[in-house]
Amino acid sequence: MQLNNNHNPRGKKQKEYLDTCEEHKNNEIINTISLKKFATSNLNEHNLLKELLLEEQSEMSGEEFLIKISVWLKLLHKEEQKNKMVKEVLYIR
Repeated sequence: MQLNNNHNPRGKKQKEYLDTCEEHKNNEIINTISLKKFATSNLNEHNLLKELLLEEQSEMSGEEFLIKISVWLKLLHKEEQKNKMVKEVLYIR
């Protein structure tokens, strides 16, 4: 990340902080076992998100986790919308 330090007297400290954050982000290991347990106990048997989560490794880098979680959340939202629509159709009949 490039910072313009010309207009910011604290630029050097901010750059050092951001560099430290980058190091942690790249070195952080995330354990996904509790996420898998949540999926097993809270998502339906044929839920695509559940299947994907259970196929994941039990540990991944923080960067990989951040990338994947946005996809997982979108998929969860889609699944919820689909389930809501099915319930509405069944209720109407």
